[in-house]
Amino acid sequence: MRAVKLSILFLLAIFIIALTASKSWTQEGASCGNLVILFTHDLHSYFLPHPVVESDGRVTTEGGFAKLAAAIQHERTRHGDKTLLVDAGDFAEGTLFHTVLPDKALEFRLMGKMGYDVTTLGNHDFDFYPEGLAKMLRTVKARGKPHPEIVASNIEFSKDGTGDAELKKAFCEFPVHEYIVVERGGIKIGILGLMGKDAEEVAPYAKPVTFVNHVEASKRVVNILRKNEKADMIICLSYSGTRPIKNISEDEILAEKVPDIDVIISGHTHTILPKTLIVGKTIIVSAGSYSSYLGVLQVSCSKEKGASVES
Repeated sequence: MRAVKLSILFLLAIFIIALTASKSWTQEGASCGNLVILFTHDLHSYFLPHPVVESDGRVTTEGGFAKLAAAIQHERTRHGDKTLLVDAGDFAEGTLFHTVLPDKALEFRLMGKMGYDVTTLGNHDFDFYPEGLAKMLRTVKARGKPHPEIVASNIEFSKDGTGDAELKKAFCEFPVHEYIVVERGGIKIGILGLMGKDAEEVAPYAKPVTFVNHVEASKRVVNILRKNEKADMIICLSYSGTRPIKNISEDEILAEKVPDIDVIISGHTHTILPKTLIVGKTIIVSAGSYSSYLGVLQVSCSKEKGASVES
């Protein structure tokens, strides 16, 4: 896994911090191929570069969608059609761009221009209530593609529709998927998206929308992807996060309880994992926040080798 850090040097250059890893796995009947997963999370509407105070007191500048787009294009030029670009949630809310123009879906439309394939929803994507998210989805739908697909695997609407009927309708019209299957580099990839327990607890404006236990929802959807969809590989866009204390590190717990997930893109805690975190045979990766990093995970499929990670 490589984290591509976006910084300014003479207003032009992009520094790259390279941290590499690759995964190979064996699955009966799986296709052989190579895949490069490009990933972000917690973009939070940070369209423009922002100042960062370093430990020595220096002020540097990080992030910005223009530099993020340049890094994405650089990786696509290197790897061609073997790339998959995903985001693990909280693309909205965090700057005045979203506060002033919440229903214009500027973040989501720019993600479409950058070529994002799939994203999921974080707690702040509900900050303007179910009605606000419904307006965003309808704006994007009216503008047409390109836009990322959305996967939301554990969302649950109220039974009587009071307060969230418009969002439920917008989900159907968009549509928002429970899961999606794509193919890259000869690999059939199943992708699901989850809202974790901690993220749900800090999503008060999502009500009356609630979220089914993310572990149980994951087990059900992963089973569908393996058995019905015959996915070679499963990626979970998990808005749950990792933490230093293992018994509250939700994505590590998810990997333990649902070992059939191959890769977890872990959002919510704004974690930067300079190396891949391995739980069983599941890879967990995180790329910080505010468009400062583009994560790059190189994956290879081999019938001869078992599950392994080289770093």
